[in-house]
Amino acid sequence: MKIGLVVIAAIIIAVIGFRIMRDQPIFRQSKILYTTFDRVDALLPGSVVHIKGLKIGSVKGIEYQV
Repeated sequence: MKIGLVVIAAIIIAVIGFRIMRDQPIFRQSKILYTTFDRVDALLPGSVVHIKGLKIGSVKGIEYQV
């Protein structure tokens, strides 16, 4: 019984830690948003995204269209 509780606690802690390291919300689902810009300067994957001064996420990837 004790071993089972320890294993469950370890799994929960590992999942929470993994989500924190990946900068994902812990208790709510993340949303993926797509947008198009004519020009961006110094935008890289990992760049922090703010709306009205509040950090809402980060850039996961960039695709160039010609």
